[in-house]
Amino acid sequence: MITWGTNVRANYFNDNYITDDYAKRLKEVGLKFLTFGAESGSDRVLKLLHKDITVEQLLRTAKTCADAGITPLYSWMIGIPGQSKMEMRSNISLMNEINEICPDALHTTNWIFRPMPGGDLYETTLSLGLKEPKSLLEWANFGVDKEENTGSYSISAFKWIEDPLFVQFLSKFTPAIRTTPKKIQNFRFSLISNYQSLFMKHGTALL
Repeated sequence: MITWGTNVRANYFNDNYITDDYAKRLKEVGLKFLTFGAESGSDRVLKLLHKDITVEQLLRTAKTCADAGITPLYSWMIGIPGQSKMEMRSNISLMNEINEICPDALHTTNWIFRPMPGGDLYETTLSLGLKEPKSLLEWANFGVDKEENTGSYSISAFKWIEDPLFVQFLSKFTPAIRTTPKKIQNFRFSLISNYQSLFMKHGTALL
């Protein structure tokens, strides 16, 4: 039997489309994993992104996948214009809640929002001071952190982010923050060490 996976929307999981029984039938024909664009643990931010999904629907996908023996993978995003720190932290809370329902669930890190042409959010970023690339080469290098040459995104040009260090920290250390109770002490030590490292580099900007 061929094993396979696919992308799917969270709002497909309802009593009229992907039901618990239907998910189990998909498992029987080789479905191994499903990928969801979760993006946020805040219903307000999900509306801002025009996702047409809710936190409740995301939790339902976790239960359905757990009952059917399917591995779900969720992608996440922070640094969205107008998103508060509490709403960014809600991503972590929802990740943990999903794993309480489906221990095998997997998650990306909290990717930093990268504006692209088209849609009202892009227009919002322009109004908030984004310097729009003018050539294909500029687009190719848009957001690349040249200072550290890591291939990661620099958010120094993202003027709508009030606390860049917070966003960078949460994005980089999401896997560590999403820890099990047995690893809490190790995580706290790692968190303190990394925070001290950032403090040495950026000084009181972190305070």
